[in-house]
Amino acid sequence: MNKLFKTSGLILLYLVIYYFFQIFYTLGLGFVLGTKHAELFGTDAFEEIINQKVMEHIPISLIFAAFVSVIIYYLICKKRNESFLNVCKFNKMSLKHVAILIPVGISIYFINIFVLNVVHGLGLFADSFAQHEESMGFILGDNLFLTILAVGIVVPIIEEIIFRGLVFSELKKHLSLKVTIVIQAALFGLYHMQLIQGVYTFLFGILLGLVYVWLKSIWAPIILHALLNLSSIIMVEYASPDFFNNYLFISFIISVVVTVSVFTYLYKNKVEAVDSFEEDIVDIVEEDHPDS
Repeated sequence: MNKLFKTSGLILLYLVIYYFFQIFYTLGLGFVLGTKHAELFGTDAFEEIINQKVMEHIPISLIFAAFVSVIIYYLICKKRNESFLNVCKFNKMSLKHVAILIPVGISIYFINIFVLNVVHGLGLFADSFAQHEESMGFILGDNLFLTILAVGIVVPIIEEIIFRGLVFSELKKHLSLKVTIVIQAALFGLYHMQLIQGVYTFLFGILLGLVYVWLKSIWAPIILHALLNLSSIIMVEYASPDFFNNYLFISFIISVVVTVSVFTYLYKNKVEAVDSFEEDIVDIVEEDHPDS
């Protein structure tokens, strides 16, 4: 029981650190701006300036929080006599695996956007979709370079370090592999604190967990995560409404075929067969079909 509490506390610490430094940066920015524009305090102009600058600095807050958090995560691992790089499995990947993950990352974006459009079109979860669109508008800011750097590169790296690296490693010490994959994905979804985004990041987290296990390198989920985010940024910035009206369905079909094909290939050609995972699957099959 003590080990369980210790593990839960450590996982909570990992999650809070990154979130805390985002808030820390934002509060610091608010204090600086409040001091600079103190003469406007209490007016609508003051509130507008603060809100605008805070929104503009979201990408920078993400980068700042990621940089500081990685240093702290490194020190925590060092304190525990563990190698940060080994815990997170920063192992080399073959160019073949990198190449086949690229179309999958893009495909997952089209699958996600198609399903969201269908659900939205049915009028389901209208309030949640409004919140989702508002939050995406904040994150995908006006500065394209900063958005690509923060959301397309830095966020995938730091979130994979947290969830597929540190959290996954702690969970796997006490739980079976299949349970670890589900729990880390659930935490990944909950961490986004928004219903629509939480659901699809949970499902995405399952896929990220699988490629992490099968390829034994955190670079695999980082590549998928980055390509999904970059696809979203590029499509929001450059795609015309005609594309979504005319080509989204065929893009969805192609994307499903690509994703299923590649994941089937990766499962059948795992890097150093994941024995514990295979044993879990065998156990499930044997429980469902006992000898007569």
